[in-house]
Order: sequence, then structure tokens, then C-alpha cells
Amino acid sequence: MKRLFLVSGALLTLVSSVAAAEDAGARFTLNGDETPTDQPWSEPATFSYTRAKGGKDSLALDLAVRRDWRVGPTTESTRTAFVRGVAHRNDAAGSQVESYSAEAGLHFEPSTATGTDPRDYAKAWYFFNDLSLGYNYTTNFDDEKDGCDATPRPAYCVRSHQGSVRLKWAVQPYNLAFDAPPAFVDGQVAAESPHVSRAFGVVVTAFTDQVLTAKTDAAGVKPKGNVTGAAVGLNLALSPRIFDYRLVFRASMQQTHAFARSNARRFSFPSSSTLGSLSLDYELGPSRSFEKGPGWVPAIGVSYKRGDDPLSGRLDQEETVIGFKLSHKSGSKP
Repeated sequence: MKRLFLVSGALLTLVSSVAAAEDAGARFTLNGDETPTDQPWSEPATFSYTRAKGGKDSLALDLAVRRDWRVGPTTESTRTAFVRGVAHRNDAAGSQVESYSAEAGLHFEPSTATGTDPRDYAKAWYFFNDLSLGYNYTTNFDDEKDGCDATPRPAYCVRSHQGSVRLKWAVQPYNLAFDAPPAFVDGQVAAESPHVSRAFGVVVTAFTDQVLTAKTDAAGVKPKGNVTGAAVGLNLALSPRIFDYRLVFRASMQQTHAFARSNARRFSFPSSSTLGSLSLDYELGPSRSFEKGPGWVPAIGVSYKRGDDPLSGRLDQEETVIGFKLSHKSGSKP
């Protein structure tokens, strides 16, 4: 129950700070993971708390909160400096995850658009870039399928923690066709609105991760050293007109490959890993994911994840979470 109050207090603080920052001209984004921009396929932040009578309570949390400041020479500049905090946590047996990170970086958006012809901008390609440096704290959990949830805990079960510095460069190519056809016409659901609106996106991330502090893991190895690699994520969102685009289905697949790993990190960071995700949400607020412009988007939904994402501390995961979801759009698309 204490953790539930802490999460509730953090959300109230977040809402008030976002409102104050918007008045000051800053740009805020809240969703469930790291992306260079907010799009309809961006997974919302998820909060779920389960109180088990006579058992262990569980908390599931996925959120990424970001603040951008314009650093370009004009008010039309797309270059921004940003800070971002990310948290992934799940206490449920067999799906345990605990990963936190704090980052600072630079966002920039080169494109193929030239001149002033609107048709040129409609055909142009945009490349949203995030270059960031951050500190990450991750817990490596025991496998409870091996009896590590027993009391007393077997000697071979060791829960370890590690802290690392991570440099990342994420690139999201974007074309207006990725979001065609638009769900809203002049801000309204109209006769020409499609039966199903869609959004598609690709994010390519290059990274190098250097562990600075670590404890000996279950294999008796202290997982220190460096990992360099890349991840490619494919993302899709669909929303039917029949519910005024409030029902949103999302699917994503991320493939991560490590090009170089220190010997000590081969056990905790696979050479190749895949994470798949499915979700179905019903959005409750006045703003919706498929609607242009900034705004809060509360929702209730279910998410399913399976696979591995060593960057967020997920290894051999299979989890289903039903809970409250919340996102804040900055309206950063062209």
C-alpha cells in the first residue's frame, strides 16, 4: 500500500509540474518508453497495482517522462535539448523487472523538404534524431521457476544490481504517408474520416553501454564491461472510426543485436534478442492518440509483452498487465 501512495503522489506532482512548464513554453511528453517523438503508436505510461490478500502485493509500472527546451536560433527551430526519466518495474512473480534511467540529450530533425511548396513537404522525409547520455540502474532477478521464490532462498539464487553509463543515438524516419489517412478532419470526425486510421513507425537505435558498478550474479560473474550494439523497432497502431478513434490497438517488435560484448557480460546481455508487444486501450479523455496537437490522453487497457530487451532489464519475460494508462502528447509531428 505504501508504494501505491508513492506512485499516486508522483503522478500528482508530474501533472502539476507539466502544467507549470507548459505555461513557461517548455514541451513535455509522457509515455511508456523512449521514442524520439510522440506518435499514435507510442505506448502510454502504464500503472497497475494488485493487492493480494495473504500474499505479496505487486506493482507494474512503465513510464518515460521527457522535457524539451528549444535551443535553435529561431522560434521555428526544431533543435531541442532534453532531459528524460524512464522507469520499468513489475513485482509479479515470474515477470520481475526493475530498471531506471536518467538521461540528457539533443534532439534534431533534418529533412529532405526544400522551398515553400506544400506539396514538397507532403512528400518529404523527416529524420527525428535523439542523441543522449544517461545513467541506468538495473536489477538482475533470479529465475523463480528454478525454486528461487522458496523460503529460505537457495544458495545458488543471487539477486544482483548494476549501474551503467549509456550513450545512444536513436533515429526515427518519418513520412506523412505513415499516418495516412488522417482520423480527424478539421478536428472533427467527419464523413470522409476513414473506417480505420493507422500509424506506422520505425526506430533505429545505436548504443554503447558501460557498466561501472555491479555485484556478482547467479553464475558467479561480476557483469562489468562494455556492450555495443543496435536495436530496430517496428511499431503499428490502428483505431476504428466506430468508437470515434478511442479504441486503439498497438503492436510492436524490437530486435536487439550486440556487436561487441565484454566476456563478463555475455551471460546477462544476449548477443541477439527480440521483444514483442501487443496492447488494446480505450481512451477516456477529450484528447486522443490519433488527434493532432498536444494534450492528456487517459485510458484503460491491457498490454502483453514477451521476449527479451536487455536495455530495459527484460530477460525471458512474458507478462500481461491490465491497468490505468496515461500519456501526454507534445504535438511534435510535422
